[in-house]
Amino acid sequence: MRRHIVYLTAIVLVLLALAPVPALAVEGNVVFTVGSDTYYINGLAGKMDAVPFVESGRTFVPVRYLSAGLGVPIRWDEAKERVEMPIPYSEDATIFVLMEGDKNIYVESPIGTGGVPSPHKEMDVAPVIRDGRMYLPARYIAELYRYQVGWDDATQSVLIGPPGKLLQPPRAKVPVASAEDRAVQIVADAYYNGSTDRLRRFGQIYPGRDVYLIEHLVYAGSDMPSIEDAFLVDTNSGKIIKRLYGGGSVDEFWLWVDAFKKTGNPPE
Repeated sequence: MRRHIVYLTAIVLVLLALAPVPALAVEGNVVFTVGSDTYYINGLAGKMDAVPFVESGRTFVPVRYLSAGLGVPIRWDEAKERVEMPIPYSEDATIFVLMEGDKNIYVESPIGTGGVPSPHKEMDVAPVIRDGRMYLPARYIAELYRYQVGWDDATQSVLIGPPGKLLQPPRAKVPVASAEDRAVQIVADAYYNGSTDRLRRFGQIYPGRDVYLIEHLVYAGSDMPSIEDAFLVDTNSGKIIKRLYGGGSVDEFWLWVDAFKKTGNPPE
């Protein structure tokens, strides 16, 4: 009789290993970002009281939020100190079992394994408990349920979703520099080692063209600055088309600017 039970257990485990595990009816699409307490389910942001982290090349996610993201009722069995996860559409309450510090994913079935966990798959990392929270390696758990797993290096995010339907993580909007900002940076890079501290915007000189007057100020023992240099910058070409050197004639410079404003071309 005992030999028959052993044979039956072996057959059930083989079938579990070979048979595809169907995804749950509710297909979640979730993004977890390392070090962030914000996560996204189907594009909607949520907050966590714990944050994902990377260890041994794997991203670990708090059980509670991984459960919410995948739509899987993952539970912590306090008495047995283990994580239990249902196998979808199982008729005999077969579950996956994971334990802290143990790299094995177990299968436990009231019939097939006699209620005793049997090794199903070995991971290269083990679940951990930190600050009273159980963390699971996101990739292994997601793949148990036939989810696709991706990684976005730019945001350090793990992406989990139905095959071919991964959502990209939200990205911070990068402010677009104005033409006048570019003019300031062109002068800073050309003459002031990239520093924009004392550069002042005077404005667009010729309507319809991205030509700007940028002034370099100095403070000589006074709260009121004086203009040491002035530049006309064409941001389309990225070139400085006129510079008034320190000590030069201010009147001559402004006559040059006025002539440029009238014709739209640098005077000879």
